[in-house]
Amino acid sequence: MPAPPQAGGAWSRDRDNLARHLIGISRDLQCRVIRRLSDEHGYRRLRPSLGPFLSLVWTEGRRLNAIADQLAISRQACSQLANVAERAGGASARSTSGEN
Repeated sequence: MPAPPQAGGAWSRDRDNLARHLIGISRDLQCRVIRRLSDEHGYRRLRPSLGPFLSLVWTEGRRLNAIADQLAISRQACSQLANVAERAGGASARSTSGEN
């Protein structure tokens, strides 16, 4: 049977874990951005999963195929993200020839 963990075990194990700290910083920033967009700009239905999608379409429109390729997701998943972003008020769909 393994020995019970020591009181300082978790701290000593995680204090030098750079990836863990960077993930924590990233999550904190993401939460602050979502909160600010919600509180100050009225985007109430945004969620963190929309960040990468919105960063690609924020300044100019792009085809879903190109976005899906850049995000390394399926076209169907990209279409679902686009629908969620549109419902949240973060994007609007435009019809282009050749795009389904």
